[in-house]
Amino acid sequence: MGEIMGNYRIERLLGQGYFGLVFEAVSVSGGARAAVKILKPGKNDPAAVLDFENEGLLLRKLESCDGVINFLEGGSHTLHATFSGGVVIPIDVPYQALALASGSLDEISNDPVARERLDLVEALSLWRSAVLSLMRMHQGGVAHRDLKCSNCLIMVNKSKPVIRFGDLGRAKDISLAPTRDIYAYVMGRGDLHHSPPEAIFWQGGDGTDDFLAADYYGVGSLFIELLTGFSLTSLVITDMKSALSQGQSDFQSGQRRDLNVLSAKYDYVLGGIVEKLPKSVRNDLEIVLRSLCHPDPLRRLLGSPFSRDRKSKEKLEWILRRIDIVIQHLKIERRQARRYERKAA
Repeated sequence: MGEIMGNYRIERLLGQGYFGLVFEAVSVSGGARAAVKILKPGKNDPAAVLDFENEGLLLRKLESCDGVINFLEGGSHTLHATFSGGVVIPIDVPYQALALASGSLDEISNDPVARERLDLVEALSLWRSAVLSLMRMHQGGVAHRDLKCSNCLIMVNKSKPVIRFGDLGRAKDISLAPTRDIYAYVMGRGDLHHSPPEAIFWQGGDGTDDFLAADYYGVGSLFIELLTGFSLTSLVITDMKSALSQGQSDFQSGQRRDLNVLSAKYDYVLGGIVEKLPKSVRNDLEIVLRSLCHPDPLRRLLGSPFSRDRKSKEKLEWILRRIDIVIQHLKIERRQARRYERKAA
């Protein structure tokens, strides 16, 4: 601690992932606090290095996008590691300085008490913010490809919590041709319990529609994770090892499994979750979630089933409109309930 990287002095460790460490830091020039993310020293995994570099490039590309965490600066810093015998070896460590978030959605989704305390309108508002941020990312020409609550950072804007996406290592500039090995797109990477079914069954693609369909699934699963503490994939595909084995076998033999056969399982799981929500909003939310999270990625790309939403230029536009309708409906119900309570008193 105390190391100065660029304009920031490292103060304490906030967390770590597969290839990175995240520290809280303070600007040596202005005193503003930030998060500094570094590639773990000695991490020689080429894929990890590529992900780290990719994240920096895309954060710069999305500099004017309010859907992602703000990129402040980046570069390489030389650490001097001392080994036995007093041998000192300089190690170049890539770093990124980012805006400091107030927290992340997994602090809620992983805590049963926090989930229980989370009001449905609050949960929907957080989810709406995530959907809006994803739409902004897509408008900026980038697909995230790794959506989960731990990558949803909570910022405070005018006293209200808003979601900004972080961890763009696996994100893709959809204006550019694929740059990675086919296996990076065919199957999922990282925690596969958050991957869409096509990535589990080795059917992922490297086209723009493939990336968008995967993101639609991911953003739908965020709401499920916020409500239940589990990703949708983990609730539906309970034998991950077997599913991956089936997918690999299909891929190697040139076969393609019809993912629509999973529809009954998805309907059962989503129906069970929606059944616990207020009756007045079940239908709208079930339609939205089934549209975003259909096991067939091609079905996710279809427009709204609501006639008044069919003029929406982007899928996420009508999703946002439906969430707004549900939130407004719940607020009206609550105001009416309070009136009845006052009259009864």
